[in-house]
Amino acid sequence: SGTESAYALELARVYGLMDDKERMMNEYLQYAQGGNQNTTYIKNIFQNLLRNDEDLKSLERVLLQRIQEFPEERSYVDLMIWLELQRKNFYGAFIQSRALDRGENTNGSHTQNVGRIAMNNASWDDAVVIFHYLSETYSGTGSHAFYRKMLIEAKEGQVKNSYPINPAAIRALSREYSLLYEELGPSTTSYEALRNLAHLHAFYLFEIDTAAIVLRQIIASPRAGRQLIAESKMELGDIYLLKNEPWEATLLYAQVEKENRDSPLAYQAKLRNARLYYYTGDFSLAKSHLDILKRATTRDISNDAIDLSILITDNTFLDTTDVVMQTFSAIDLMIFQNKDNQAIAALQKMLGDYNDHSIRDEVFWQLYRLYQRAGQFQKAITYLEMIIDEFGYDILADDAAFRMAEIYEKHLNQPDRAQDMYQQFLLDYPGSMYTVEARKRFRSLRGDFSS
Repeated sequence: SGTESAYALELARVYGLMDDKERMMNEYLQYAQGGNQNTTYIKNIFQNLLRNDEDLKSLERVLLQRIQEFPEERSYVDLMIWLELQRKNFYGAFIQSRALDRGENTNGSHTQNVGRIAMNNASWDDAVVIFHYLSETYSGTGSHAFYRKMLIEAKEGQVKNSYPINPAAIRALSREYSLLYEELGPSTTSYEALRNLAHLHAFYLFEIDTAAIVLRQIIASPRAGRQLIAESKMELGDIYLLKNEPWEATLLYAQVEKENRDSPLAYQAKLRNARLYYYTGDFSLAKSHLDILKRATTRDISNDAIDLSILITDNTFLDTTDVVMQTFSAIDLMIFQNKDNQAIAALQKMLGDYNDHSIRDEVFWQLYRLYQRAGQFQKAITYLEMIIDEFGYDILADDAAFRMAEIYEKHLNQPDRAQDMYQQFLLDYPGSMYTVEARKRFRSLRGDFSS
């Protein structure tokens, strides 16, 4: 096959120029047989070449043919996994990765990778299936504890995204984390389980003191490792903010920043401090922190910094005082502290007090989130509709349209309505960051994945 691969790239380009896609793909796949580096190279080429569902379908056809012809060739299964991940069909990718792990005896590493990607995409049901499979299949191995922790985290994602949140389900998760810690004794995985447990105690069960005790236990243990100790200090800072003690919180954030200079942890701590200044109405200090973060960091932190900075700038630049924004940021702190009913009343009052202020779309957005959290989906939809009606040209419009379709699909159990809304979304907001997800959901509701 060495000689066949030698001219594969040149031939592929020629077929590409002739617009003969299937032959072009076949040559690229021929080249992919040459090992991991070749496969990675081909994934990058496909990433640029495959523009639409039809292209992906063609690749699937060609790949399936090749897999039948060369069942031993791992690179084809690897590309099949990659293809399903492009479609965000995590279950399909899981089926393929399972086979690859069995063939290569890799202790579940390909499947674990798919599971993590499913979690990063908030596809909790798929993640639960995947990590359940991993923790059952590799129960006697060194990876088992890690797979069990990931399974509990995936279930946690499920529970936190089913509204209204069920306290009994949160309590059950906290028992699973405690059990995992007791069984493992002190280790990186078990301390991570403890940190997750502390978060549930503080933000979902409202047992703030219990959470603080658990976090101090992690912070005091050198075996927890530097990263986890820093994360636990930040979480403890959040707990001081829950208790309305911002001064204590800011000290902890600053400590983490100092101990981990120029690392993602330091940026995370700086972002938390910026958020704290925002909550307490000190916008110039918040912005000076955010300006540094916008430049110097990982994409997630930089995006969060940009979002918060835009929120402050957009809603203060026309005002001679910061009163409106301070009212809003104080309500944001209430939401952070889970004082939802108080926050709803305060937001409703803002709509009455400032009926022509630019902050209205943000107020609508927070009301949607709070009503969704309470399981009052019709009310949540009302506020999303207001964003689209009043601010159809603005930054939150595509978010609102997407979330509305999602509520019909996931919470109101109206798949036909949701399907129409995703289709409309694709027409109205072709450039949105939600386009890929909306297309996947539209196709899934239409029945494209059911074969």
